[in-house]
Amino acid sequence: MIYRSLIGDYFKALFYFAAPASSPVNVAVTFRSPTSVLVTWEAPPIEDRNGMIDEYSVELEEVATGRQWTRTAIGMTRFLFDFLEESYDYRVRVAAVTTSMGPFSAFRPFTTQADGKQVLESSMQTLELVFTLIVQCLMKPH
Repeated sequence: MIYRSLIGDYFKALFYFAAPASSPVNVAVTFRSPTSVLVTWEAPPIEDRNGMIDEYSVELEEVATGRQWTRTAIGMTRFLFDFLEESYDYRVRVAAVTTSMGPFSAFRPFTTQADGKQVLESSMQTLELVFTLIVQCLMKPH
């Protein structure tokens, strides 16, 4: 609204805060170790936020038992879950919170890795391959 006064024009902004109308998007899981994962996401579309997002609620569920852990992420769009069981099926979802919590995203399922030795060996093989390719490129006559 614009109000007129003897001093000049001034603006009055009315803000309406409510729960977000949609969930965070692009929820992804990145393996950090056989027992930890980094969950990342993006905020809901700006037109669905209904105010300033204060925090995110991140819910992890162990599929076999149904056990759930809910954590709060304040000021960030990522959360590290550590000390998970190896070779277990989990699923995770995220909700944005303004004055109240909005809807959760769809569950993102994942299975933790088998054991650290296999992961390390696989990483070392990948590094060796990359190193070999770099050396081959550098040794090529120009």
